[in-house]
Amino acid sequence: MSQDKMELQSLSQISEFVDTLNVKPNHVRISVTWLSDTIEIRSLIHPVKYNLELMRKLKKDSTFTPTIEEEERLKSIMKTGAQNCYSNALQRYFKFNKIEAEMLFNEDVGITRKTFETIVNNTFIKTNQFSTKNKKHFKDQLDDGTLIVFRNKSNWMNHAFYYENGVFYSKNGASMLKEYSKMKDIFKKYWDTPIVEFYEMNENKVSNFLIESK
Repeated sequence: MSQDKMELQSLSQISEFVDTLNVKPNHVRISVTWLSDTIEIRSLIHPVKYNLELMRKLKKDSTFTPTIEEEERLKSIMKTGAQNCYSNALQRYFKFNKIEAEMLFNEDVGITRKTFETIVNNTFIKTNQFSTKNKKHFKDQLDDGTLIVFRNKSNWMNHAFYYENGVFYSKNGASMLKEYSKMKDIFKKYWDTPIVEFYEMNENKVSNFLIESK
């Protein structure tokens, strides 16, 4: 590594926990600096609690009492749904590149589209872009460790997933992570997607930030 370039080894080099914004029975929202910006993450609190008061309101039954099985099923759903597509794709991308990221992106953390777009726009660089009308040769253009983004017709980054060794890893909302061999199977869930984009980390920008922060 040259003397005028610094290598990112952990997200702690470019991020820092700032403040707790909101605490609910099972989640906490935290403000985090990310390079020169501020983002938010939402993390699941352990042990996960069954919110009886909320369930009684939803069922409109003040006497409702769940069975042990119902209670455990809801807790399991909450654990599965804690991480969304954005957090999962970033977690896998950084792990592939041997960058410690578990403090920010793990199975307990979800992030909003706004936070994801801030991270991608300020930390990544687009390497390729295609119209979804031409899906045939997507895989030919993919390198291992690619962060993939779907843009909808409103130009939002409405889904993110990850590619490695011929497999697309996609987590659709609160559902369990799934593995796909063909990108077209993911498109079926995101019909409002005219553009697919490939990203990799902007190493020069991150390196410059690290040098200036010394």
